[in-house]
Amino acid sequence: MTGLTKAIATLFRQRLRGPAASRCVSPQQIAASPLLTELQSLIDHAARLGWLASREQQPVAYREFTADVLQMLLNGWQQQHPGGTLDDLLCEPAGTERPLHSASWDEPRSTTAPSGGGK
Repeated sequence: MTGLTKAIATLFRQRLRGPAASRCVSPQQIAASPLLTELQSLIDHAARLGWLASREQQPVAYREFTADVLQMLLNGWQQQHPGGTLDDLLCEPAGTERPLHSASWDEPRSTTAPSGGGK
């Protein structure tokens, strides 16, 4: 791990205290992954939405923006887990498990581009 990666991991470790902290991803994993860094940024930015929504009434726009965000999350999830649904992403109460559509959803997939005839 480089000095910069260690510094970023330390910053994430300091920030990841409380409900926004991932229950299954270490600060080092987040610091080393652009995908996880973006997801953590989404959490950080969304953390104030409840507070802001209590001070402004914009239900139509809120619903439209939320639908867009959910669609983007679903698109990303389907790249990670083909056939996945938004239900797969919902947290269950502690101590309970909901089966996913596939037993292999947490296995890493290849990130290399398919060979032959691509763009």
